[in-house]
Amino acid sequence: MGPPVQESARAERFGGRPAAAKRSYTLPGLDGLRALAVVLVLIYHLMPAWMPTGMIGVDAFFVISGFLITSLLLKEGQNNGYLSLPRFWVRRIRRLLPAILLLVLVTVPAALAVGGDALAGMDRQVFGALSFTSNWTNIAAGNEYFTQSSPELFTHLWSLAVEEQFYLLWPVVLAVMLTLLPGIRRTRWVAVGLAVASAAAMLVLIQTGSSPSRVYYGTDTHAFGLMAGAALALARPWVLQGAQSNNALQRRGARRLSRHVLGPAAVVALVWLSLSSVGEQPLWLHPWGLVGASLLTLVALIAVVDDARRGSRGPFVRLLEVPLVVWIGQRSYGIYLWHWPVYVLFVHAAPTLDPLVRAGLVVVLSVAAAAASHRFVEQPVRRYGFGACTEMLWRRMVGRAGAQRAHFARAASAAVLVGALATGAAVAVAPQQTAAQDYVAAGEQALEEADETDETERSESPESPEPPEQTEDGTVEEPDGTRDETDDTPDEEDDEDEVDAADDAADGDSDAGGEAVSGGSITYIGDSVGVAASPPLLEQLDGIDIHAATSRFIGDGVDIAAQLEGEGRLRDVVVVSLATNGPVTEEELDDLLETAGREREVYLVNAHGLSVDWVPENNRILADAAEEHDHVHLVDWDAAISERPDLLAGDGIHPGPTGAELYVETLESALESAPEPAPED
Repeated sequence: MGPPVQESARAERFGGRPAAAKRSYTLPGLDGLRALAVVLVLIYHLMPAWMPTGMIGVDAFFVISGFLITSLLLKEGQNNGYLSLPRFWVRRIRRLLPAILLLVLVTVPAALAVGGDALAGMDRQVFGALSFTSNWTNIAAGNEYFTQSSPELFTHLWSLAVEEQFYLLWPVVLAVMLTLLPGIRRTRWVAVGLAVASAAAMLVLIQTGSSPSRVYYGTDTHAFGLMAGAALALARPWVLQGAQSNNALQRRGARRLSRHVLGPAAVVALVWLSLSSVGEQPLWLHPWGLVGASLLTLVALIAVVDDARRGSRGPFVRLLEVPLVVWIGQRSYGIYLWHWPVYVLFVHAAPTLDPLVRAGLVVVLSVAAAAASHRFVEQPVRRYGFGACTEMLWRRMVGRAGAQRAHFARAASAAVLVGALATGAAVAVAPQQTAAQDYVAAGEQALEEADETDETERSESPESPEPPEQTEDGTVEEPDGTRDETDDTPDEEDDEDEVDAADDAADGDSDAGGEAVSGGSITYIGDSVGVAASPPLLEQLDGIDIHAATSRFIGDGVDIAAQLEGEGRLRDVVVVSLATNGPVTEEELDDLLETAGREREVYLVNAHGLSVDWVPENNRILADAAEEHDHVHLVDWDAAISERPDLLAGDGIHPGPTGAELYVETLESALESAPEPAPED
C-alpha cells in the first residue's frame, strides 16, 4: 500500500535495516510459547477441573499472533519499501483456510453419522467457520462459551475469527499510520491505545450486565492481546532480522534480567493463573484475568526477543527450543483446530465414557490429525498455492505421476467429494437447537408465564377491607355500620375438634403436615437444569419462588441468596441446584449456607453429568455439607436419574419433560423425609 520508498527512508518508516531484513529468519522460542498456549487450552477444554482458567492460552495465542503478523508486515516494508496488503491477505488465506476446509469435510460428516444434538445449528456453524465470523454467529445464536453442557462442533473457531478479522483490519490501520505518523516508534502508542480501549470496552460491558460470552467472543472487547503483541513488534521492528549487538541497551542489565528472570517467571505465573479459580469468576476474568495473561505472555515474548537480539540462546530459550516442544508448536494451529470437534463427537457419541479416557483419546486423535493435515494439506498449499496444488493433484489423478500416486490422488478426490456431499446433507437436516436447548426454552417460557400471572393477580386483587371494629358490648361493627350479633363463644364441640386436630398433627397423620414444605415456603435457586425442570416445579409445588437461569455458578447463588435475604424475600426452605456448570468450592458453599442461616432448611441438589469431570467432586462436597450440618439436606438427583438416563437430553445433563417430573419427585421425597433439625445449643 503506497509507493516504494528509498532505502534510506525505510528504516525510519518501517524500522530495522533493509539489507538485514532480506534474510530469512525464524525467531527461536516462538514455537515453544505456541506449544505452551495450546497445552493450556487442551487441558482446560478436556479436563477443566484440572485447569479452571486454562482458556487464557487463547490470549497467549493472541499476543503471539499480533506480534508476529505486525513483525512480518514491517519486514515486508523493510524489504520492498511498501506494504502489499492483497499479497498479505492471500498468504493468510493460504495459511488458515486449507486446514479449516479439511476439518469441516471430516468432522461434519462424522457428526451426521452420530446424529442428534451433534448436528444442532450446523448451518450457522459451517457458515461461521468458512467465513471467519464464528465469534459473531455464536453471539447472535446465544451460544454460551462458559457452560458447554451441549457443546457445538465449531464453538472454538471464535478465536480464529477474531484473529482473521484482526488480519483484515489491522494492516490497513498500520499502513495508514506508517504513512501519516513520523517515525515508527510513535506508531506503537496507537497500538497501545487500541489495546487499552479494547480492555476498557470489556470492563464496561461486563460491569453493566452484558453476557460474559458476549464480551469474551467480541472482536471489539477481546482484541487487547493482539494489539499488545502489535505494540511490541512496533517497539522492536528489527526482531525478524536476526542478531544485532550494536544496541546500547543490549549491554545493560535490564535485558539480562528479562532473559534470565522475567521471562521464565512470566511462564510460571501464566501456568499458575491457569490453575487458579479466576476463570470461574466472570467479573475478575473480564478483563483482569485475560489482561493479566496477555501481559505475562508479553513479558515472556520480550525475553525471547531480547535473547534473539543477543545472538546466542540463553537457558530460557533453549528450554523452549526442545525438539518435542518445537514440533508441538509448529502444529499448534492444527491441534487447536481438531481437538474440540473430536471432543464434541465423543461427548455425543459416548457420553458415558470416562472423562480421563476420553481426554486421552482426543489428544491422540487430534495430534495425529494435525500432523497429517500439516504435512499433506497445509504445507503444500502454503508453499505452492491453491492453483498449483490443484494442478498437481489432477496430474496424479490421471496417472501421469505413477500408478501408486494416481490411486492416492483418486482416493483423496473421492473422499473430498463424499465429504462435501455429506456436509451438505448434514447442513440440510440439522436442527436449529439441541434437545437440551428446547427443554430449557420451554422452562424459560413457563417461568415467564408464571411471572406474568403473578403480576396480573397482584394488579387485579382488591384492596384489603378495613377490619371490623368491636363495640363496648362485644358485638362487631362492620364497615357499613351494621352489627354482627352472632354468638362467637366457642362451644364444647369446637373444643373437641381442636383437640382432635392437635392429636392428629402430633401423630403425623394430618394432611396439614405437608404445610412446612409447601411451595409457598420454598425459594429455589438453580441453573439451566432447574430451568428445564420448571414446568413441573411450578405445577406440583404451587407458590414456589424460582430463581433459575442458564450459565449459573455456585458464586451466583451466594449473590442471589444475599440479595433475597436483604430484601426480606428469602423463604424458610432454600433449595440450591448449582453443581452443574463449574466446580463447587467449600468456601463458596459455606458462604451460601451462612447467608441462608441456621434458621432455614437448605436442600442441596447434586448434579448428574458423566461428560463433566467436576461433577463427582461437586457431589462429594455437597454430601459432606449435608453430613456436617443438621439443617442441610442432600437431594440425590444423580442417583435418581442414573437409573433412567433415557429421560435426559442428548447432553446427558438436562431432563426432558418426564425427567423433569422425576426431578420434582426426587425433590419432594427429600423434603418429606428430611429429619427434624437438632435444637441449637
